[in-house]
Amino acid sequence: MTRWVLMAGALVVLTACGGGGGGGTSSQPSQPTKAVGLAYTDPASGDFRLVRDASSTSTKLILRLVGPAASMGRGVAFTFTVDPALADLVKVTDADAEYVQNGDAFVLGDAPRFLKGIKQNGTLHVTVSQKGQGSARPLDATLLRVAVQFKAAAGLNAGAAIPITVTEGQYLPALGGPVAMTVSTGSLKTQ
Repeated sequence: MTRWVLMAGALVVLTACGGGGGGGTSSQPSQPTKAVGLAYTDPASGDFRLVRDASSTSTKLILRLVGPAASMGRGVAFTFTVDPALADLVKVTDADAEYVQNGDAFVLGDAPRFLKGIKQNGTLHVTVSQKGQGSARPLDATLLRVAVQFKAAAGLNAGAAIPITVTEGQYLPALGGPVAMTVSTGSLKTQ
């Protein structure tokens, strides 16, 4: 009987101590880290690509549209989308009149210019073009810039993916009318 009492007591002590394994503190699962900005990885390939501009910050991603090498053109237009619940489409600089900024490829000339960025919720329709049959320019340069702003109010955790897509695009080659183009996008995540 005494032996049973001692074994029951030992069992109570082991249970109270957590089964005798390793002692000390119990670890709580770590809480996810809240996002504080954006991180973008450029696309690996593609003729027309949206790549990160060096002037980007951790909270404002500026994307440059660059075209294919050894190609000439007079303008581009495309539709770009970002989920407005996760990030905001904004002007490249606050002083810009449009939601798109001309790059260094096209010479837009005097006003009125063919430079337009129309924002509708999470969709941005952009056009940058030279006037008339002006001299075609190399497309392997910065054709235009657009910007995406981190949205702290979205409450995302670090590492969350933010889908970005270009749903349609066209460019004006050296001669002739618009030609369809595919724009490659990279990977946008919170950090």
